[in-house]
Amino acid sequence: NERIMLNKPTFKIGKASRGVDYTVDGNGAISRVHAIITQRDDVCYIRDNKSTNHTYVNNVLVEDGAEEILTHESLVRLGDEEFTFKIR
Repeated sequence: NERIMLNKPTFKIGKASRGVDYTVDGNGAISRVHAIITQRDDVCYIRDNKSTNHTYVNNVLVEDGAEEILTHESLVRLGDEEFTFKIR
């Protein structure tokens, strides 16, 4: 039930203790900088950062080099860690 606020135009998520905006602790399925969320024109996009265990949106693989639009209630999975994306 943790809430993560996206407070900048480029937001990095991963297991690294530095160089990311949100650290996922204690999960070996997460890469150092696993995924990057970008905000452009009031729309959020996510892309996988060449992670080992991939990034999924609504159970669909985010292809290497592609960006996927995040909409309200999108289910985001990084490796085996799940998040629900909400627009406020």
